[in-house]
Amino acid sequence: MGLASARPLQAALKSAPVRFVTRITDLYQLIKMISLAAFLHLAIYWV
Repeated sequence: MGLASARPLQAALKSAPVRFVTRITDLYQLIKMISLAAFLHLAIYWV
């Protein structure tokens, strides 16, 4: 039972790009994208 329950987790980890999670530069890119999305969301209401 323990092995069967671990398989979906292993599949999820293999499908997720580990490089994206571990590299700090990618984290900064994610922060920039979120900031841009928030700015564009506010810009819609300013028009």
